[in-house]
Amino acid sequence: MISPTFKGLFQDASDGLKEEIQKIAQKQILSAGENLFDQGDASDHMYMVEFGQLQVSVLTEDGRRRALDILATGDSVGEIGLLDGGLRTATVHAKTDCVLRSVSRADLESIFARAPALAMELLQLLARRMRLMSEQLHAANFLNLEQRLASKVLQLAAMEPDGIIRMSHADIAEFVGGSREAVSRILSDWRNSDTIELQRRHIKIRQPDDLATIIGSEYF
Repeated sequence: MISPTFKGLFQDASDGLKEEIQKIAQKQILSAGENLFDQGDASDHMYMVEFGQLQVSVLTEDGRRRALDILATGDSVGEIGLLDGGLRTATVHAKTDCVLRSVSRADLESIFARAPALAMELLQLLARRMRLMSEQLHAANFLNLEQRLASKVLQLAAMEPDGIIRMSHADIAEFVGGSREAVSRILSDWRNSDTIELQRRHIKIRQPDDLATIIGSEYF
């Protein structure tokens, strides 16, 4: 079995927990465009991305789909549902062809039955992750559209081997909660100031420090 890449939730896990997760993680392949799970589905698995990219989105109250995040190698999704068995709070689909490792609730329970200390460790890791997500959400609430866009562009570029973001302005606008027109205006301003290289469905950062300045040191 190929070892999962431990980032995100399990980055700071003990060798013992990583070894146990590696033993039970099952390989799963998704083709680009295929859903991993839908918002409202029952949940009893978590997933780690070994290769490829997943996109996370939710349905808003008015029925529109809102993109939230893109997950890449080493990221994980579905941890909370794995523990509480609740319904999925978002839809996750494969943005590219993906190789995942899945861990079931039943397999985790079998580990914890024979090694209770690992259960406590996982709870501590989850609590740390939830605290980080809460801090990020809190910070995002105080960012204006240009700051949110700068943060997302830096994140998306870091996920691409060549640093080039190949997305439409409408797709990027979904991630940052703005209109396509407003996002296009900001991107054009950045191009004019030589902060980015901008073509159709092609964004490349030229001055990352400019984007970091836009976000502000208290959030970057």
